[in-house]
Amino acid sequence: ILVMPTAYRFTLTITPDNDVILGEGDIDLDRSARATAADAIYLNARELEVESAAIGAMPLTVSNAGKDALAFQPSDPAATLPTGKLTLHIKWKAKVHHQNTQGAFAQQFDDAWYMFTQFEPIGARLLYPSFDEPQIKVPWQLTLVVPKGLTAISNMPVETQADEGDTTRFAFAPTP
Repeated sequence: ILVMPTAYRFTLTITPDNDVILGEGDIDLDRSARATAADAIYLNARELEVESAAIGAMPLTVSNAGKDALAFQPSDPAATLPTGKLTLHIKWKAKVHHQNTQGAFAQQFDDAWYMFTQFEPIGARLLYPSFDEPQIKVPWQLTLVVPKGLTAISNMPVETQADEGDTTRFAFAPTP
């Protein structure tokens, strides 16, 4: 394997009655010295709109690499991807589904909106870019920004919770 993730740190801004989730975050990578300059970094993703991507000060161009993948390459054709320990920073938008329960889906009950995820096989790639492979297990740190007054729940305990204007930021502990 030419590139392996070592950690994820993602922030998702979620408004349950909105059709878009804003995502931003970092993926720590270890890119093998065996990788060539022509090797792109490939992440699993579906139906995501990547607004920007960079490794340090190097901007990356993102292109579709099939139905479920994105390729990240230097925007400057003369530049090459570095090897070693890297941090890939990405900003993206994900769709909120109302009929399909894969990815993030929202439902209205009475006058309140609720948003859920199930992440059954390959569902996560509809919400964020990642190495969506069962054999790759690395620590995750998730932060959710939601309208003030709503509750955010994850599979790890809340480390910090802070109101920021009309929103509340829930930072969850990293997974083991």
